[in-house]
Amino acid sequence: MENVLPWKLNMDKSKIFGLWKEHFNDTFPSLLDAPRAKLSSRDMEMIAHYLEICPIWIASPGVVYSSTNTVEIAGTPSIRTDGQWAWQDTMAYYVRKLHITPPAEFVLSVQEKMGIPPLETDLNLELLEFPEL
Repeated sequence: MENVLPWKLNMDKSKIFGLWKEHFNDTFPSLLDAPRAKLSSRDMEMIAHYLEICPIWIASPGVVYSSTNTVEIAGTPSIRTDGQWAWQDTMAYYVRKLHITPPAEFVLSVQEKMGIPPLETDLNLELLEFPEL
């Protein structure tokens, strides 16, 4: 008998961030225009760590070089998620290097969780659908 999922959860388009014009195409925002808020160094590191250890939702091979320092690897084209938000794997790099700040609602969510990410086993990744961008 085939395993059929009862429903799919479409990821809210507004909950996807960190996809940059420099890595994709002109329909995305530029890294140069990304918000840079005044996070404490402790909060910045907590956010970056959370961004880099949440599970990979959509795996994509290869590496993405930094758009500001082309000898540094910023991450991969993969998409990570915590089940509510999604971002490109490069986001942690840009938080640390350029002090780019994720959406305020995301930052607050991470702070409320004290930077502790969900376990992959707690997420139903197979039920999430990537929205059309």
